[in-house]
Amino acid sequence: YLKFDIIYIELPKSVLDILRPAFEQSRIEYVYFENSHHAGDMADFAKKVLQANHFITEVGFHTIKFTPETIKAICGAIKSRNVRGHFIKRLAMTGCFEGVPAQLIPMILGKCNHSFPNCSKELTDIYLELTSTTRCQKHDVWDSLGERKSLNCMYNLTRSWVVPSIFA
Repeated sequence: YLKFDIIYIELPKSVLDILRPAFEQSRIEYVYFENSHHAGDMADFAKKVLQANHFITEVGFHTIKFTPETIKAICGAIKSRNVRGHFIKRLAMTGCFEGVPAQLIPMILGKCNHSFPNCSKELTDIYLELTSTTRCQKHDVWDSLGERKSLNCMYNLTRSWVVPSIFA
């Protein structure tokens, strides 16, 4: 299987349109994109490729400033794949959430929870990344609860951690 890292290369829509057929048909296991200034085009490309290429199991993005709509599109593509049994085992979005409104974070985590059932540690890691927080014992305890915690409980806990001054 192939692994692709595309770093510091401008990929406007016209270039992504040329690359898409190869990405959709190749035996690619892992794709990673870093520092693209075309977040909307990148999200559209990722959505189409993820829906067409079921060999891909790992996707990574770094320093791409996605909007709430583009994040929703990528999460929707992953959820759609997972429902059909073509699982994405790892999604990394590092440095992609700067400026994301606090009220959007529970929605992102909720999408991830539906896309990655039984992956409590990974979900906590996403939360820690979104909030620039260091893992501690309370996070390990939370992870150990597994499926016993409800999404509502997770939402309330996350909401209180993300913006404690608003919900105090």
